[in-house]
Amino acid sequence: TSTGVDGTSTVDVGVMFAPAHWSRTGQGYLAALLPTGHLFTYSAAGWAVYDPKLPIPAVHSGSLKGMLPLAIGKMNFSALAGTQIIVGYGLGSGAAADLDMLGNGRFQVVLTLR
Repeated sequence: TSTGVDGTSTVDVGVMFAPAHWSRTGQGYLAALLPTGHLFTYSAAGWAVYDPKLPIPAVHSGSLKGMLPLAIGKMNFSALAGTQIIVGYGLGSGAAADLDMLGNGRFQVVLTLR
């Protein structure tokens, strides 16, 4: 993360896949938990409010290898102070990958915006 004179910051995070899971099929996830308790997930369609009735949108589906870099973007994040950025991954695809990630604790807060 770097901060410019105009208050903008560039935020990048990444998902580290365990070496034991490299070359396995899985899904990578990116989410943001706002201080209000609202959870947003990120996918190719952009940011959306998490709907627990639907599968968790993935930012990556396919073979897992090393690290998946995720660029959140460049903007003034001050209005989002306290928001936690969460990354994770699950083995398999679709709902099976969601359950694997949640059941095995393969997610964590990697950044809290200030």
